[in-house]
Amino acid sequence: MQTSELGRDIIKIFEGCMQAIPGRPGYYTTYRDEVGVLTIGFGHTNLGDIPPHIVPGVVWSAINCDEALSADLVASEQEVHSCLHDVSLTQNQFDALVSFEFNTGHLRKSSIPQKIHDGDIDRAVATLLLYDHAGGQILPGLTRRRECEAALFRGNLRTAASIADLHDMQDEFNRTQTSIAVPELVEPVTVPNPTG
Repeated sequence: MQTSELGRDIIKIFEGCMQAIPGRPGYYTTYRDEVGVLTIGFGHTNLGDIPPHIVPGVVWSAINCDEALSADLVASEQEVHSCLHDVSLTQNQFDALVSFEFNTGHLRKSSIPQKIHDGDIDRAVATLLLYDHAGGQILPGLTRRRECEAALFRGNLRTAASIADLHDMQDEFNRTQTSIAVPELVEPVTVPNPTG
């Protein structure tokens, strides 16, 4: 299983592609996050030892930011798979846990996997919500992110999209619900005939 587009969009919203370079649309440079970690793009750091290594002042295009996010997500996805390899997660649950791991790097160290293994989803979600501290203090952005992940984990896509401020997600939600509930209503894709 891989992170869905919705999961990726939620991660991108919360990570943000910060430090745009004035006068150079689509280009970004490094910044220090709330606890002083050198960061670029959608939360890419040197902490996970995932290339490329960054130095202060490096400049990336929007494409570089997306490519780094894809590489970083692979590591988070693998960690979720490793912690919960014998549990059948829904796509939404998987996405929520990837977002949590991507942001905290603490899924394995937390009691969340064990609570999921035990079938105690309410306590797993309650534990996830506790991870809203950084540098010894509660950060409203982390509280909002955990609430979004909790809603996503429970399958409340509208709530998750609303918390993440994904305005276009209402259309995605409707399309997803229609395609799941009534597959015959989905328009077939027409592939042009190359010979003709």
